[in-house]
Amino acid sequence: LQSLDLRGNGLTTLPPEITLLPELQRYELSNNPFSEIEVPIVEQGSSAIWKFLKEIALSGTPNWGAKLVVVGQGGVGKTCLLRALKGEPYQEQEMTHGMDVSELKLVHPEDPAVKMILNAWDFAGQEINHATHQFFLTNRALFLLVWNARHGWEANKLYYWLDMIKARSPESPIMLVATQTDEREATLPFAELKKNYPQIIDHYAVSNKTGNGVTDLRDSIRHQAARLPRMGQLWPEKWLSVRDKVRTLPDDKRCFQYEEWMTWLDNEGVSEGSREVLSRYLHELGDILYFHDNEALKEVVILKPKWVAQHIARALESEDVISQKGFFRKAEQRKIWQDIESWMREKLIDLMEEYDLSYKTDNNEEISLIVERLGEDETDYSEVWDGILQVGNCKEISMRYQFTGNLPPGIPTWFIARQHRFNKLRLHWKRGVLLSKTDKLGNEEARHLALVALKTREPSLSLQVRGPYPDNFFALLKDGLELTLERYPGLEIKRFVPCICTPDCPREYEYEILLKRTKQTIECPSSEKDVLVASMLHAVEWDRNEAILSRMDKQDEINSKRHDEMLLIVYQAAQYLSRQFLEQFRELQRLEESRVPNVFVLKQSDRSAIGRAVLGQKIQLQLCCQYPGEWHPVGKGEVGSEHGCYEITDPAKWVKTMTPYLKKLQGALKVIKPLVSVVSPALRL
Repeated sequence: LQSLDLRGNGLTTLPPEITLLPELQRYELSNNPFSEIEVPIVEQGSSAIWKFLKEIALSGTPNWGAKLVVVGQGGVGKTCLLRALKGEPYQEQEMTHGMDVSELKLVHPEDPAVKMILNAWDFAGQEINHATHQFFLTNRALFLLVWNARHGWEANKLYYWLDMIKARSPESPIMLVATQTDEREATLPFAELKKNYPQIIDHYAVSNKTGNGVTDLRDSIRHQAARLPRMGQLWPEKWLSVRDKVRTLPDDKRCFQYEEWMTWLDNEGVSEGSREVLSRYLHELGDILYFHDNEALKEVVILKPKWVAQHIARALESEDVISQKGFFRKAEQRKIWQDIESWMREKLIDLMEEYDLSYKTDNNEEISLIVERLGEDETDYSEVWDGILQVGNCKEISMRYQFTGNLPPGIPTWFIARQHRFNKLRLHWKRGVLLSKTDKLGNEEARHLALVALKTREPSLSLQVRGPYPDNFFALLKDGLELTLERYPGLEIKRFVPCICTPDCPREYEYEILLKRTKQTIECPSSEKDVLVASMLHAVEWDRNEAILSRMDKQDEINSKRHDEMLLIVYQAAQYLSRQFLEQFRELQRLEESRVPNVFVLKQSDRSAIGRAVLGQKIQLQLCCQYPGEWHPVGKGEVGSEHGCYEITDPAKWVKTMTPYLKKLQGALKVIKPLVSVVSPALRL
């Protein structure tokens, strides 16, 4: 066989041996899903896929490693349980700080000659450490949820832990393990738990002190670990060598910078096309921390994950930070992290900021605020919050998020960190915040306030915005909340919007039901009035309807409208365009090609109108550098690829290509100009 064309065959993988056919010179693999081959390799094309499979065919060896995650409340005996599973003698348990990582070696249930090695992650159970677990919870792991039978399953917050695992690692199996069963029998509603959390495999009762039940638990772990998705997966021999060397690196070798890591992998014989995949695999197994999807954190590869967790735990548990209600100054950073270099301190701060555990205050590089250490008591915000109602033309938009089950850690503290630029009033506490934003409208300023508050008993989270033009601020904060909630893919959420039939109507409607409703109105059960569905949706997600654009497109009514009403229409249109742009820009940033500039400026040497350019004039396209905080034109603005400025010789063809992307703006732009001229010649959008 010399030529093999496999294009468009719906293949998910290929047998590696096919790459060893001696006469094969040409092959085509495009237009196949290849779901069983890692995305970074598939994205490189047929050659990279073929090379990867050939490495496995020549030296493929099963990888018998996986990740075992042990979680539960503090003091339930997680560390003692791991000692018992390893056959080590019982010792009185000590408090774990951050986390501990060790190896649990088990014989494969079907092949006694094979030894599986589980990286066992023992997490601290204290509540303050729960928010840091997000760094390390990954799918394709086996979870042991440990609880103390002496205290009872409710006191051990099993629902809380099950909700957190379901939200962060929805595909991972869970084994419930009761300890202290030599003192009290383990009883719990297992059938109910199993029904609500299908990830649960079974429930086990052990005594760390006497060893009762440990053998049965160990045997069950062996069988469950053998079924994990990547257990026994074929790895190139050099991958296994790298894994073993990483595990035996000395303690003082804590990290590599990214380029140094890639060079090290090159020296170890890992091919260029598969270095990225190996890095991600080692992260999933817990051997390293590699945040491939974050450009700032990607610059460093952590070789000792335990070390990172312990250092962040130091910051969270610092008495200085606690007494100052979360303020973490440079002096405290140097004191708490005195054993690491200054550049690595900055990376730890970056890691905490990326996961919204902290943020720098008021652009002050010297001070960070650790949001998990905000005060527990609710701040008195009523005077400011109610005071804005006295301002003329004050409106309110709100939405309530209802959660099923227990709320995972980090909500709303991660959101508070993400929106810190609006936290100018410093009216915040651990479960809420009052945010402020001032918008400029012509020569006037409009102040808006937003209250985000968590009710833990329900649990639910409310977002309320007040001010003369609350649409844009609400949309911005709603986007931020949704991004925070996206971190928990298994979290069950219902969104509710208030009825607007009367100002004090207590009724709410489920947001998703309103979106699907085909009738224009819905009857309020309280007032029996028909309420416009579009009006309620307009308040919380304005750009889902074209109401504002249709209002703007009636040119014959412009002169009859009052000045303040026209000003509001123009302002809302400007905010609409802004949100549309930001939404499309965020989508672009998710694409692979967003690593190169995707923002540009069109200009002409004779400064003629774009309309004339389409008729034959040449256009210059100037690329912009998009480095955060430093946007600027690339190069000197001269035509030539080395300067980032290009000449479009056929503008008509170019505009035709761009037309689908400009249509959304066209409807609003065609009416903004006459509106601006009517309302105020000095107004600039």
